[in-house]
Amino acid sequence: EASLSTYEMKDIRAAKDASNAIFPALARYLTHLPDGNEDDAKLRSNLEKALQRLEDYLSHRNVSGPYLVGDGEQYSLVDASLTPKLYHMWIGINEFKNISPKHMARMFPRVYRYIKTLLARPSFLKTRPKQATVIWGWTIARS
Repeated sequence: EASLSTYEMKDIRAAKDASNAIFPALARYLTHLPDGNEDDAKLRSNLEKALQRLEDYLSHRNVSGPYLVGDGEQYSLVDASLTPKLYHMWIGINEFKNISPKHMARMFPRVYRYIKTLLARPSFLKTRPKQATVIWGWTIARS
C-alpha cells in the first residue's frame, strides 16, 4: 500500500500514543469551574500526567531533529495536529489557571522546547488565531 509518509507506522503510532491524551485532558481542565477546588486539582494532575507522557517520550528518543516522528527532522501530521492544541494550552493555562510558561519549562523542559519549536514555525505564525480569539473561545466554553 502506498504511503505519503516516509516514516514507519510504528513510529507514527508511538508519537500519537505519547501525545494523544493532552488535548482531552486540557479541555476538561480549562472548562472546569470553579478554579482551584479539589476536582480542579485532579484535572490539572491528569493534564500533567499527559504532558509527562510526552516528556518521557521526548527524553527517550535519540534523534537529530525536534519533531515527534522518526528521526525528528520532518514536521509530520502528528506535529501538525498537536501544534494548535499546544497553542491553546499555552494560552489557556496561563489565562485561566495562572500557570506560567516558566512553570511549564521547569516541570516539562523537553515539552516546553518542543512547544517553542512548533510555535516558531513560519507556517504556524502565518495562520495562528489571535490570542484574544483563543481566550474568547475558552471563555465561552467555560460559561
